[in-house]
Amino acid sequence: MDDSEPYESCLKTLGLSGPVGRKDLQRAYKRLAKRLHPDHHPEDPDARSTFHRVTEAYAKLKDLYDHGNKGGRIGVCSRCDKLDRLGIGAQGQPLCPACLLYRRRLLPGPVHRAIRGWLVILLQIGAIAAAWRGMYTNDRWYAVASVIAAVAAFLALLAACRDADLIEK
Repeated sequence: MDDSEPYESCLKTLGLSGPVGRKDLQRAYKRLAKRLHPDHHPEDPDARSTFHRVTEAYAKLKDLYDHGNKGGRIGVCSRCDKLDRLGIGAQGQPLCPACLLYRRRLLPGPVHRAIRGWLVILLQIGAIAAAWRGMYTNDRWYAVASVIAAVAAFLALLAACRDADLIEK
């Protein structure tokens, strides 16, 4: 299975589409195996070949799910446990496109991530303003406030960077 065509055709044979989990794959196979088993249709000459085609598709997908594709293009996502095309995350783990792109700043995300970015910017502005005011008034409390705001902005930036994933090509 070097390219994605057999993967998609196996999914189509089992009546599935998109990324699927292990239980979805097993459920679809059992449903089709019960319905298409040759013992249930002894008079149908195509029942045996149809059943074998479904069984082979399940075996390919199950093997791919269990062992992954050695080329690294199709396999099991380490975050959501779905079988799909994979990319490499920041820590080197295999991730599906949905998990890779979920944390990107260019895509719409949860509001708390946007607030976290604005928090860093506002804290930096506060630190610069306090430092500027402290220089012109010779008041050391403004200097202390600017250092505290700068450290808080740095910590907020560290928290935002800790949660970010990068896409490697």
